[in-house]
Amino acid sequence: MSRIYELRDGDELDLICFEHYGFSRGSVEAVLKANPDKLNLFDDFGRVQTLDKVESILLPDVPEPIRIDTPRRLFN
Repeated sequence: MSRIYELRDGDELDLICFEHYGFSRGSVEAVLKANPDKLNLFDDFGRVQTLDKVESILLPDVPEPIRIDTPRRLFN
């Protein structure tokens, strides 16, 4: 389910995604794609810059990444 997240100074996008989705691989990109008008709120490291007013972003539905379990090898 999509959700609106209210940003605070010092928030980090990858941490927001990990806390909301439980993973950050692919979710950060999906959030950025869903909020193209909000890219200027983040610095080059994904941290929220100082906010002049209350800002929020949309956290869209993101499917969980496929996990592939490989058998363990006892010997090389």
